[in-house]
Amino acid sequence: MRQYTIDMLPEAENENMRRRHPRGEPQIETLFAQGIAFAESYDDMNLTPPYLSKITAKTLLVQGDRDPFYPVEISVEMARRYRSQPFG
Repeated sequence: MRQYTIDMLPEAENENMRRRHPRGEPQIETLFAQGIAFAESYDDMNLTPPYLSKITAKTLLVQGDRDPFYPVEISVEMARRYRSQPFG
């Protein structure tokens, strides 16, 4: 997330972002800034294997299949990695 910028998106995705965000560039820039803030914060989404391995409750992973920020492969890998973990 720290490295992800709107300039990295293909032009077609840039156009989609502009159509979906009625407040224009400032809104899109804010979304990208929030993504960077998530990457810098350990209060919200620190989804490293050591932290994930501490989850003992059954957990549902919900993932958008067209999310440009978090590809579906991330959730698939988390499910594979922790599927064999025993649940209480």
